[in-house]
Amino acid sequence: MTEYDWPDWMPEPVRKELSDFWTCFGRTMADWERYVETTVPGGMAAVGSVRTIYSSGGPMTGRFVPAWNNMARVVWDDGTVRYGSFEQIGGVPTVSKKEWLDRGIVLFGPDMDGWRFVCPSCGNVQSVASILAVAPELARDDVKAWIYCDCQGRHVEGGCNWTLGGLLRTHRLEVVTADGSVVPVFEFAGG
Repeated sequence: MTEYDWPDWMPEPVRKELSDFWTCFGRTMADWERYVETTVPGGMAAVGSVRTIYSSGGPMTGRFVPAWNNMARVVWDDGTVRYGSFEQIGGVPTVSKKEWLDRGIVLFGPDMDGWRFVCPSCGNVQSVASILAVAPELARDDVKAWIYCDCQGRHVEGGCNWTLGGLLRTHRLEVVTADGSVVPVFEFAGG
């Protein structure tokens, strides 16, 4: 196996697999890094981040290790390795909670009251601020708990009655929390 500065958390079998694949036929580990930078959302910073990959057994979340093509591994805290694709055909992309929060700040600033979300069912654009403007009697924290996953019509006038907590999966983005939970969310408006 080729010498490479592997992260401590990456199990030896995964290191060997990547090294064996990327150091044959004149390739080097620099080719793997170029592949990750040009193909994987988030580039090399994505390696080790908490992400969800997909297999015939369903989604699996853990530390992300892109391998080749659209294939990847996730490593669980106990060292277990699972194999799958980081692109679900016809599926839903995922981001870490940190990536999602960072994107919201870039688009709208640090005040989450102004973050705008789009309902995937009716296209309604809503924010905590816009909801409280039409329904000032609602508690801000209550609105923050559903603004990214329920259309406003479910709680106040406007929009529709859509929720991402139902059986139909119309959402286009999922956020992976620190504990590995996957949360469907509305997309940001304009983002």
